[in-house]
Amino acid sequence: SKVFRIKGTPLQIAPLGIFNVDYRIFVLTREGRILTINNSEVSGRVLPCDGVPVGMVCAGAKEIYIALSNRVFEVRTMKGRKVCSVHLDSDILDMQLFDKGEKARAILLGLSNGEIRIYKLNRLLYKSNPEDGEMSDNIMALRCGRYGRSNICLTSIRRSGTC
Repeated sequence: SKVFRIKGTPLQIAPLGIFNVDYRIFVLTREGRILTINNSEVSGRVLPCDGVPVGMVCAGAKEIYIALSNRVFEVRTMKGRKVCSVHLDSDILDMQLFDKGEKARAILLGLSNGEIRIYKLNRLLYKSNPEDGEMSDNIMALRCGRYGRSNICLTSIRRSGTC
């Protein structure tokens, strides 16, 4: 095991790659910076955020999605260049990777108004209707992935305890 010293308070990590071959670990800090650990060394490159971060997801080897507390999520390249940013009408409570193979990667956002949205870069692919009875409650957590024989399974936990 290896211990890394970084500047800042870690909020979230996102690993990418294969441990024995080539890997990167992105560390999102509370101070609004993203630090990179490349093959057991802390890189000097720091990726900035345009606000206070809420969460981060790596969508493949090209994009990093960063949710900010000012109702914005931004997409950056691994080198830090901003690709796009999307302004939303509700706070982002959770974000997850929607992964159905290399060509079908997108981001799931759980919003404070009860909506679940799917974005590919800045293009909205799906928007749920929170007016449907049980689904009008705030989202507390999302999880998307393989469950049993199903390749894609989405689970959301609401403030009322519904799943």
